[in-house]
Amino acid sequence: MTVLGKYTHYNTLLHRLDPRTKLLSLIIMVVAILATTKLSVYLFLIVIVFIALITAKIFRNSIINIYKSLVFMGLMLLVFNVVLIKTGTVLFVIGNISVHQNAIMQTVFVWMRLIMLLSLSTLLTATTKPLDLSLGLEKSMEPLKKWHVPVNEIALIISISLRFIPVFATEAQKIMKAQTARGIDFEKGKLNEKMRGIVALLVPLFVSAFQKATDLANAMEVRGYSTTKPRTKYRVLKMNKNDFAFLMLVLLIFITALVLQYAL
Repeated sequence: MTVLGKYTHYNTLLHRLDPRTKLLSLIIMVVAILATTKLSVYLFLIVIVFIALITAKIFRNSIINIYKSLVFMGLMLLVFNVVLIKTGTVLFVIGNISVHQNAIMQTVFVWMRLIMLLSLSTLLTATTKPLDLSLGLEKSMEPLKKWHVPVNEIALIISISLRFIPVFATEAQKIMKAQTARGIDFEKGKLNEKMRGIVALLVPLFVSAFQKATDLANAMEVRGYSTTKPRTKYRVLKMNKNDFAFLMLVLLIFITALVLQYAL
């Protein structure tokens, strides 16, 4: 099962790309997604994203399970939009509430954006090792050192954050199973029972998080880690022709999206 932030090893083109190439491609695709307002462009981009997921073999790890977290959010967004947005053609009426076309379209657009952004984030973290991603971030932000920006610290924080996402997700699953064995039902029951179940999950999860953070800090201190001292790199990043070809492909997709958005 795919967990956001967990690296899965496959010998695909996306796995072999330089992390800087994937970071820049992610930024370009996010800009294209956020600049889109037409349904045709959304459909074009979502097909591209799904092709990338299939190419990277992410679907083999049941990425659909990740999308389940968006179902409740989408339903809540639909309710708010139906109540607040009263423009466009009236599609149907439920009691005293009229459902307008723009409310449905706005919900669809936001939900598709969330699906694509979550897919791209999963694609980046599932095809890039945490250490490679940290090194790529550090190299990408290297020019900021001229303005005394703590690039190394920022890269380290981001790397640790991404590394601990799958760890905490796995820990949460273990705690849920342990609490279920003790009689707590996280899916059924009244609202107060569900709230007690959430508390029974969050308290041990936070305790575990603080314990892991303390262990990591102690391990780094014992090994003499310091952000103020110069460090050598075991691996030196180097972009090749596949990276430049992939960037050209992403730019072509970006230009196509702009043409569909503004020229047609």
